[in-house]
Amino acid sequence: SKKKTLERNLKQSVGNDRHYVRSMAELVIANWLFAEGIAYAYEKRVPIKEDIYCDFYIPKGNVYVEFWGLEDDEAYIKRKEQKIELYKKYNLNLIEIDNNTINNIDDYLPKELLKFGVSLNL
Repeated sequence: SKKKTLERNLKQSVGNDRHYVRSMAELVIANWLFAEGIAYAYEKRVPIKEDIYCDFYIPKGNVYVEFWGLEDDEAYIKRKEQKIELYKKYNLNLIEIDNNTINNIDDYLPKELLKFGVSLNL
């Protein structure tokens, strides 16, 4: 299953500490979506001319989700800004999650999803 694959991939990414932190957050997001019964694709290529991949794609609502984990890495921040520009350029639905909002995911994600017409089955 997709969830098993994700968990297996995460087990392989524990070696590099920086990747591990990012991956733990992605595991939190994946588990949250899974628990809410929201179908998603993981690390999907964004269907635009430029070659970028999103962290999560939610077909319902056509929503892209990016987790921004590294606050202090210049190259990472530059890439993040470029990605955000592309999401804007193509007018794509983007939900951004960072280290603050990941801890508040139960409040944050439902509100963000609702902006794009994705409501949870309460």
